[in-house]
Amino acid sequence: MLLAYFVYIDFAANITRFLPFALFIGISMSITAFPVLARIIQEKGLTKKHLGSISIASAAIDDVTAWCLLAVVIAISSTGSIISSLYTILMAIAFIAIMLMIIRPFLQKVGQTHQNIETLNKRIVGFIFLILISSSFITQTIGIHALFGSFLAGVIMPTNINFRKLMIEKIEDVSVSLFLPLFFVFTGLRTEIGLLNTPYLWTVCLVFILIAIIGKFVGGALTAKLMGESWRDSLSLGILMNTRGLMELIVLNIGYEMNILPPTIFVMLVIMALVTTFMTTPILNLINKKAIKETKEIQPTNSVLKVLIAIGNPENSKIFLNLAKNLFNNIKKVLSISLIHITPSTDTNPIYSDQFAEDSFKSATEEAQLHNLSIETIYKVADNVEAEIVKVANQNNFDFLLVGAGQSLLEFSTIKKIPFIKNIKWLNDILNRIPSSSDLLYPGNLIKDKTKYFIEQSNCNVGIFINRNFTDITSVLIILYEKEDLFLLFYAQYLSKNQNAIITLIDVNNIISNNNQVINKIDKQFVDKLNIIKVNKIALKMFINYDLVLISYDTLNKLLEIDKRIFKNIPSTLIIKHKKDIFH
Repeated sequence: MLLAYFVYIDFAANITRFLPFALFIGISMSITAFPVLARIIQEKGLTKKHLGSISIASAAIDDVTAWCLLAVVIAISSTGSIISSLYTILMAIAFIAIMLMIIRPFLQKVGQTHQNIETLNKRIVGFIFLILISSSFITQTIGIHALFGSFLAGVIMPTNINFRKLMIEKIEDVSVSLFLPLFFVFTGLRTEIGLLNTPYLWTVCLVFILIAIIGKFVGGALTAKLMGESWRDSLSLGILMNTRGLMELIVLNIGYEMNILPPTIFVMLVIMALVTTFMTTPILNLINKKAIKETKEIQPTNSVLKVLIAIGNPENSKIFLNLAKNLFNNIKKVLSISLIHITPSTDTNPIYSDQFAEDSFKSATEEAQLHNLSIETIYKVADNVEAEIVKVANQNNFDFLLVGAGQSLLEFSTIKKIPFIKNIKWLNDILNRIPSSSDLLYPGNLIKDKTKYFIEQSNCNVGIFINRNFTDITSVLIILYEKEDLFLLFYAQYLSKNQNAIITLIDVNNIISNNNQVINKIDKQFVDKLNIIKVNKIALKMFINYDLVLISYDTLNKLLEIDKRIFKNIPSTLIIKHKKDIFH
């Protein structure tokens, strides 16, 4: 409000009184965008941590306080003075009391009765919309803007989580996909950047941004520090509270519509809202990186083998656990398995996080208990799923990252077998020119792009698993193409401890020495479990009748350069990129 005193004469004296102008400047500087902050906290995995709890609570209190202050400011602005606005304020207080004490308890009962898809019918949804529209109309009539009424309608909604989820499903797709973009377009068209056409105006804009940052970032951080928080949490809280986002734009549009904020100040404050929102995540990352550097990480001991399994489809978690158990459970080291599932944040409402986390690991937890395995689960929401997986793998010093490669949704070979198409020569000619899913998968877009990112960016060994109806390990084929592939013999050694597993080694270029210690050890301990076939060339028929194929990533690429058809009918395959020794 002190800032308003210095800019009022030059920008707003000809369109509004000083008190409404100063109050609106004060309220716009004080806003924290609760939805944006909640999303950032969710993406950073802070939801159930101390910092996340403090940030969410502070932002929620800030939001409610801001809306209440906004109602008072609008009342004062509409009537002209504090005294003349008392009637509007008293009417607003009476309406709030009615909504909280009468309407809210009634809606709580509605929420308890209609908490599933069968009972939440169109009449109930229509009734909820009626509450929303009526509340907005009443607050607009009272004189404190329709938006405050819609906010109050949201506050009194039933707390029943099932009811809220169902209502979100019915409303959010339209509101977020249609109305929210329209609001941003509407605000953008109002924001005439060309009005800031002199160095003086840009200087004033910079002052607005600096004052906004000092008020929220510095104020929030110092207060948190005085209350006993660490410097890391204090600075993080300060930058999180500095996020303004959508809530700021709503307030600014109200001020613009009421002719309290002149166009030039409106543009400056919109730029301030964007800058303070955009700076949140980068500075939060910077604070965390600084804290990580100052904190000595506990390095894993040589006696522990840390495996990270990235689960895309929760239904595949049993398969991945079974594979990891067979690959690593028989080694001398203590096996530590962590499962990570990441939900893309673009389509996720924070209210679903706990449900997604529980559903993602339900089958994995049951499978782990069945095999007496101890597992850790990691659930995150992120924009870039691949980058987040690699980040977790690298920061926590995992030894092995196991990811799924996925499969093509459409097999052209299946289409070609349809009788009707089979008899049409010209259509068959076209289909034959289209690469099969095998050509696309080995090493098509998935291997060369998405999966390549895991291999290039991870510090640990990476296993890319291609699931072709994998159930159990009874027959394993391991391809040895060059000396660098000898690390696969260690996987053969531990796979051979599986009572049902028969290991076949294909030695393409005669690289296995007769004195190889690992081969001798497998032969000695597991008689009739190891077959060695020496060949000069890989043939298609070699892959038939195997449950699992193990091959190095480098060899895969070399063989595909020779003949892409080699892997056309390949069974379930684990492609391994070897980066460090994990067995000794």
